Amino acid sequence: MRSLTRCLFWAAACAAPVQAQVVPLDSVEQTLQAGASWHATRLLAPRLTSADGRTPETLILAARAAGGWQGWSTVERLLNGQPWLDSRFDAMGRRLLAEAALANSRPAEALTHARASLKPTVYPRTDTEAARRWLLLARAHERLTNWDSAGAAYTRAGGLFRDVADWLALRAAGVTRDATVRARLYTAVTAPAARARVSWTEASALARFDQRDAAAREYARLGATATSL
Repeated sequence: MRSLTRCLFWAAACAAPVQAQVVPLDSVEQTLQAGASWHATRLLAPRLTSADGRTPETLILAARAAGGWQGWSTVERLLNGQPWLDSRFDAMGRRLLAEAALANSRPAEALTHARASLKPTVYPRTDTEAARRWLLLARAHERLTNWDSAGAAYTRAGGLFRDVADWLALRAAGVTRDATVRARLYTAVTAPAARARVSWTEASALARFDQRDAAAREYARLGATATSL
């Protein structure tokens, strides 16, 4: 029933014309929480046309809305250079900029923002939010081939985000050079769907770390003849 309500809210929000009026931020927040990210962006547009309207509260809400529809260039235009990125909103701006940098293939920049987003602040942070930031750090390290750091960050994320811990253990194993450590990570994978990917992860790791003969044998055992060759 709740999902149906959200869908109806989304449909109504998209269909309703947006007038050039200033909508209270609380109302925009409700729109965003309902999953109508694009409509939230449209509602905020009148506020962003003037310097007085571009408050930190408006900018971070607009950036969150843009992130919801993967408008990463918009996120960067809204947040780059803002002096409050590290001091307000639990450094949410840093997390959004890390996502934007990864989406735009700038892993070194993403690494800087992800590191800054993980610093403790006075704001409460859920495990899910913390895991998301560790995951961004891991992905940035992986793109930069910082394998050990990527593996450690994936493991930290998995410890906080139990719903996908098995999959994050596979991601950690895939960037781990030491076969003994990989084997230990595989033992933590228990979900059947994830267990089915263990051998594929091992083959990929062997290939990644230039153990070509072993990788070829593993791919052949899996029936991936072309990849094995």
